[in-house]
Amino acid sequence: MQLIVLGFLSINVISDVLQKQIGERALAVSKTLSQNEKLQKLMYLDDPNGEIQEMAEKIRKKTGAEFVVVGDENIKRFSHPDEWKIGKHMVGGDSMRAINTGESYISKAVGTLGPSIRGKVPVFYNGETVGLISTGYLISDVKDIIGEYVYIFKTVIMILLLIGVISAVLIAKGLKKAIFGLEPHEIASMLSERNTIIETIHEGILAVDNDKNIRFANGAAVSILENNKSRSIVGQNLEHIFPKFDLQSVFENGKAILNYEIFMKRNLIANVNPILHKKNIMGAVISFRPKDELYELGKKLSYVRQYTETLRAKTHDYSNKLHTIAGLIQTDNYDEALKFVLQEYSDYSETLEIVNSTIKDPIVASLILGKFNYAEEHKVSMEIDEDSMLSEVPADIDSYKLVDILGNILDNAIEAAFSSQDKKVKISFTDFGNDIVFDIEDSGKGIEDNLYSSIFEKGYSTKENYGRGLGLHIVKRRLNDLRGQISCGRSDLGGAAFTIIIPKNMRSE
Repeated sequence: MQLIVLGFLSINVISDVLQKQIGERALAVSKTLSQNEKLQKLMYLDDPNGEIQEMAEKIRKKTGAEFVVVGDENIKRFSHPDEWKIGKHMVGGDSMRAINTGESYISKAVGTLGPSIRGKVPVFYNGETVGLISTGYLISDVKDIIGEYVYIFKTVIMILLLIGVISAVLIAKGLKKAIFGLEPHEIASMLSERNTIIETIHEGILAVDNDKNIRFANGAAVSILENNKSRSIVGQNLEHIFPKFDLQSVFENGKAILNYEIFMKRNLIANVNPILHKKNIMGAVISFRPKDELYELGKKLSYVRQYTETLRAKTHDYSNKLHTIAGLIQTDNYDEALKFVLQEYSDYSETLEIVNSTIKDPIVASLILGKFNYAEEHKVSMEIDEDSMLSEVPADIDSYKLVDILGNILDNAIEAAFSSQDKKVKISFTDFGNDIVFDIEDSGKGIEDNLYSSIFEKGYSTKENYGRGLGLHIVKRRLNDLRGQISCGRSDLGGAAFTIIIPKNMRSE
């Protein structure tokens, strides 16, 4: 009895499944045809030469559908298996939904050929709805197919039940192993956590398969790429998003790509890691952030570092001076202590006044003042030429890049002067004319003439310490960004002399 009940239930299930599959097949045919650009244009032009009928009939015969009907926005037919019905309106009452809402769906209705399962898909041309496609299979044909299955089912039901029990046991074991012994609710929880984590990350994340088709994009990726339709990214080929991004090494060797710069409207820094399953490369995950965001963070860190350096130098300097004042007071030399305090105040006020009067940009002024303190800590005399003047840095010039340039050159000059007898550094600058010009000189050993072309190479250094040789390379890179120039020569002080020229208006370059 149970077997009979099971048989009837199975027949109903088969019937439902078949109808659903046929409906999905009808919908798939309609969707495929709706993407045909030639068809879209013909529908937009109202099919002046009657070509749509031939196209629809070819598809119908290839797919075995009962009908492939193409209609305009008023559901007036462009095609039909019965040609005399072309030009008449589609029947069944289930077509206007596709036109009005732009939805794709499966429906059951009675048409001119009888009750059928239909797949309805709207057709767009340049964003405008120009009609729809209806692909259908007669329900009577479906019943015939079901009847064949019923006969076969009665013959093999016992065998299938036996195989089903055995298979269920094996599948359950295999599935449990494949999902790492997790229960369904645990998988759902992990999936929810994973989605939340990925959407919380500020970096853009894309997952691609071996054909470079995008399978997943998080919200940050959509935002960074300035794409308001998040799902339109998924399904696209990566080359449409990043045309010059070569992932060949990832797919061939499984080698990650780190800190790769992608040049586009908004430059990005990307990292790529392969997706591995049992040592097979299944695709790749790309994470990226706008370069300007990373640079902004770097600028802030640079500014904090400069501020910290200034505080450190001042703390060390003031500590020594406080010890001196304390000693003078303890030895009852009050007049000398007062004189020392007034002299220190006068020297600092003079330095501050010189910096504030000659440099109007607060970031550059802070750098120069910090380097004054740094030089003073190293017993190096740093002097600003009295004719120097720098107004506000133009908006075209990134002040923080300028800080990188001057900071590295001044650090080198102070270190070079420290090892000399005179211990002097001189800086002059002007923004008169179309360029900003800085001259920085030191009393160090200088640079040999034959080394002028080498000192800006990455890793080159006259110092022995590991990790040196980046300062002047950074200077050169920053100057390239600002379209500036730098030259090196011999200073009147005996050491090196660097001249930096930066155009005020980069747009005119």
